[in-house]
Amino acid sequence: EAVERFRILKSRYPYSKYAALAALKIGDAHFQEESYLEAASAYKVFRELYPKHEMAPYALYRTGESYLNEMPSSVDRDLDPAHSAIEAYEQLLRDYPNDEHAKDAKKKSHDLKRKLAEKEDYVANFYWRRELYQAAAGRYAFIVENYGDFGLNRDSLYRLAFCYERMGEYRKAADALTRLDNEFPEGREGKDRKKLWTLINAGLEKPE
Repeated sequence: EAVERFRILKSRYPYSKYAALAALKIGDAHFQEESYLEAASAYKVFRELYPKHEMAPYALYRTGESYLNEMPSSVDRDLDPAHSAIEAYEQLLRDYPNDEHAKDAKKKSHDLKRKLAEKEDYVANFYWRRELYQAAAGRYAFIVENYGDFGLNRDSLYRLAFCYERMGEYRKAADALTRLDNEFPEGREGKDRKKLWTLINAGLEKPE
C-alpha cells in the first residue's frame, strides 16, 4: 500500500520536493517487506534520478544492504549478490568517504570478499580432490592474485605448484613454489615441498 501511494505521489507531483523522497521511500518500503531485490532496484532508480540528492549516499548504502540480505548462508551456493553488494559499498567509500555509513560499508565489503575467497577455495579444492588440475590451478591462481589478505595463500600456492607440475608446466610450478618458499619459508608441508621441488627440477631438466 505504501509503495503504491508513493508512486501516485511521484506521478501526480513530479516536481514536488517530496517526489524524490517518495522514490527513496519506495526502496525503504520494499526493504522493510524483505523484498530486497526490489529494494535494490528502487534505490538504483533513486540514484539515477537524483544523483546529487543529499540522501544519495544513504540510497547507495541501502543498495549494498539489500544485496547483503540476499546472501546465502553457506559458500557452496550462488554468491552473486556479494559482488553487487561490494560494488555498492565500495562506490560509497569512493564517492562519500566521510559518510556515516562508510566504516560499516568498509567492514562489510571486507567480510564479503572473505566469503568470495572461501568460495573460490571450496571450488578449487573440489577440482583438486578429483585431480582436475587445470581447473583447480585456475582457481588457486585467482585466490593468490585477488584474495591475498585472507590466509589462503600458503595452501593455494602449494597446490598451484602441484597442479602445474602435474600439467607439465614446470616453469610455472617453479615460480609458484619459489613464491611459497619466499613468503612461507617454514612450510608445514616440508617433506612434500621438497619432493615437489625434485619433480619440478626433473621436469625442467628434460630436453624440449
